[in-house]
Amino acid sequence: MNDVNTLLKRGGSDRHDKMGPKRIVEVLRSWNTTSYDIPGENEVRAMISQLRVENRKRGAPTEDPKPRKKRKMEQKYADFLQELVTTNPQIGRKEAVPLFRKKFPEATTLYSDVRLKSKISILKGMLSKAATNAQS
Repeated sequence: MNDVNTLLKRGGSDRHDKMGPKRIVEVLRSWNTTSYDIPGENEVRAMISQLRVENRKRGAPTEDPKPRKKRKMEQKYADFLQELVTTNPQIGRKEAVPLFRKKFPEATTLYSDVRLKSKISILKGMLSKAATNAQS
């Protein structure tokens, strides 16, 4: 079982070393030429399935974790951006960010320029969609 684990982990770290059950049995036979207790292909398949289930249960470690979900923007900041876009619909994203930074210098560490520009674009899109719905 330990030899099978070793071979599977080696295949997990390097794609080119992946082996199927038949190849694993061949490697085990080449390592232990005098041993008679080498598992067969079906036993190796069962071990592979068992290892996959165990990894799924405990959560196999990934090399690069998934990015964390963005937190919702605080209401006072969202309200300011909403008011800015509503009062001046022609304002560009680049012009709105410095106005936000000037009004809320403490939010510089909380929100990146990219995040603010994205929020402004979303608000402008919602504003234009509301305007087209009102005309209909």
